[in-house]
Amino acid sequence: MSRIASSLPRTFLALAAACSIALGASAAMADDKRTVSVSATGAVSAVPDIVNVTVGVQTLANTARQALADNTEAMRRVVEALKEQGLEARDIQTTSFSVQPSFEYPQDGRPRLVGYQVVNAVAIRVRAVAKLGEILDVVVRTGSNQVSGVEFTVSKAEELKVF
Repeated sequence: MSRIASSLPRTFLALAAACSIALGASAAMADDKRTVSVSATGAVSAVPDIVNVTVGVQTLANTARQALADNTEAMRRVVEALKEQGLEARDIQTTSFSVQPSFEYPQDGRPRLVGYQVVNAVAIRVRAVAKLGEILDVVVRTGSNQVSGVEFTVSKAEELKVF
């Protein structure tokens, strides 16, 4: 290979570098504004270590007093079972409670009062995710007839954020 052929790639690189410097310098002189724009998107994932769930008891009886008594007893059993499963009082919080009349609506007449409905719900925070199935089984067996809002989350989510 000749000396001319072997020096061509280096000569080409030097010429390209000189042109780019010259073009950059002339562009900078033409426009005094210098801008740096950065755009990014990020994602992070983590294994959940907390589950938030709402469990509740709905009862229906002929009188409001009986519906309330039935509901109170069922909810007492549910909360007791939750504590036996290791949940602390701070992880069991009442979220809703209601007492309402219940009506039957026949096609041929006026609504007829058939009893009273009581609904009591608590939000629970399960810190032992692996026990979730067992805990839900226990609350259903002890009287809960409503389970909703199962949400898996991370206890230290703020530590996962990058600013």
